[in-house]
Amino acid sequence: MSEETRHKFLGVMAFLTALVLLWWVCSSIAEGAERIRAEVYFGEDFFPREQREAYENSSGSCVYMSVAAAGIYQNVPLAWTLPWDTEYGEACRGGSTPTRFERDAKSRGLLALSVTGTQTYDWMKWGIRNGRWVAIGAGRQHFQTLVGHNPENDTWDVWNCNDYHVVTRYTDAEFRRLHEACGHWCILLLDYPSMPRPKEMNVIEKEEEEKK
Repeated sequence: MSEETRHKFLGVMAFLTALVLLWWVCSSIAEGAERIRAEVYFGEDFFPREQREAYENSSGSCVYMSVAAAGIYQNVPLAWTLPWDTEYGEACRGGSTPTRFERDAKSRGLLALSVTGTQTYDWMKWGIRNGRWVAIGAGRQHFQTLVGHNPENDTWDVWNCNDYHVVTRYTDAEFRRLHEACGHWCILLLDYPSMPRPKEMNVIEKEEEEKK
């Protein structure tokens, strides 16, 4: 084996080893967390099985499915119709990034806050505290939906569009490992008239006509 071939082989092995380790870390986080049947967590009437199945991530569209689930909770049609062609806009499918999501949201007139960086934890808590679900980076290259946070024991409840029959409850340490495996990114829907609206930057605004 030549020196060049040897270096390539070792590089490939190191890459594969890193992937296996990352998979093991993410799997161990989920296995150690408490899993609650969705019917028990949500009740029989809200977010029923057939609706959850419709938002199963079968097309690599986890960002849009997770935001759409938040749209159901907050009754925002512009959000819960994201994965399909409707009167509210063309379907948004496939992988996404903060830049792409912000562009898609603006094209629909969807009021949303896309947050990156370590401030995501504060915004997640703000969202849950103010009656919202939050689409979050959770796991390697994956998005899920934060549906609850208990400040007393600092547990986090997450619905996963890849495992839609359960809600998983994480300790704070487990949740932070899960979130950081993806990178700090979360999305909040602001279109909720009965709740306070933040005035910070990075809000995706509907274009308003100039006052005459």
